[in-house]
Amino acid sequence: MALYGTLADWRTYASDRGNSAPTDANDADAGGALQRASDYIRLRYVARHGLDATSEAVEEATYIAAEQELTTAGFWTSVFT
Repeated sequence: MALYGTLADWRTYASDRGNSAPTDANDADAGGALQRASDYIRLRYVARHGLDATSEAVEEATYIAAEQELTTAGFWTSVFT
């Protein structure tokens, strides 16, 4: 599946903003959060709005979404009614 960004770039992005959570997490947890965030951004924004999946804005949105997923597991898979 499409992965927007890389684990290394996400860790750098977060560290530059004072967030060490992606760096502190093991690769499996951080990688899983990045994959789920990529899926969310791809299905909810890129596909629906015809965005350029290679844009820096899509990558940045994915890193922001991945932080939510990493700190609150299941954040992007929860069902709200």
